[in-house]
Amino acid sequence: MFVVEDAAEHGEAPYQLIEGCFYDFELSNPAFYLADPYDNVIQAHKRVSHIGRIAPNIYVGTLEIQIYRKAQIIFFFIHMMTKTPGNYGE
Repeated sequence: MFVVEDAAEHGEAPYQLIEGCFYDFELSNPAFYLADPYDNVIQAHKRVSHIGRIAPNIYVGTLEIQIYRKAQIIFFFIHMMTKTPGNYGE
């Protein structure tokens, strides 16, 4: 994952992932978890839901990943863009 400083000027998300790569994550507070915006993009650990993997596979575009607090409604959103390898910063 990388951060693009001028992403807003180009209509892109500031946090960007590379298509075909996998990204392990661990939320600092175990009361929160990531919701899967598409089929199997967020792969949470089976017993520990605040740990898992983001797997965009061939998905290209902007992902809106919702962060939930267990037993509550949506807490906030993360906007990420997935790009094809070699198109960084375009």
